[in-house]
Amino acid sequence: MGKIINTGPVKTVVATLPPYKPADLPANESERLATLRALNFLDTPQDPRFDEITQLLCKLFKCSMSLVSIIDEYRYWLKSREGMPISQAPREIGICSWTLIPPHPELLVIKDTLEDARYGCTHWGEIVCISACVCMPCPHHRHHTPYHRFKNCPIVVNAPNIRFYAGAPLVSSNGHRIGNLYVERGGDMFAPDITTHHTL
Repeated sequence: MGKIINTGPVKTVVATLPPYKPADLPANESERLATLRALNFLDTPQDPRFDEITQLLCKLFKCSMSLVSIIDEYRYWLKSREGMPISQAPREIGICSWTLIPPHPELLVIKDTLEDARYGCTHWGEIVCISACVCMPCPHHRHHTPYHRFKNCPIVVNAPNIRFYAGAPLVSSNGHRIGNLYVERGGDMFAPDITTHHTL
């Protein structure tokens, strides 16, 4: 909720933004998960073919991490994890789920997680929606506040301190997005040339 400040005859509502708002579930989440279950892909052994791809991407983009992430109901499971010591992570702390939101599969590129400004639409001090981009504020509410989507994301403020992310959705034969192939950089490392990302 927002904090109400008494400024005389008019009370001003100051929005209190949450520390991190994970991506919403896509409209087809049930169907997407059914497809994922049918593939019997989760928790299978690592495959050298996937590892060759992630190793190549680290070299190509000069990134410290490259991963094949499968988006399960409550977790990211990593089929291949170049530069990442863990094999899974809670879904609500990551970035990959944002690739499930657009109506069509598309590349997600975040040049700097600390500067990915959007508009958080606030109504009586509560965030009720996050618009698609900073130049398209929500048409349904009048109160808008600049909102940095990933600034307080756990993997940004804590190790591995992600600053750059570029991910391409992995799409099944029936059109459902089951995960991502992506590269990441941590710390203050510079972002690769934006024109090279589409080689993913």
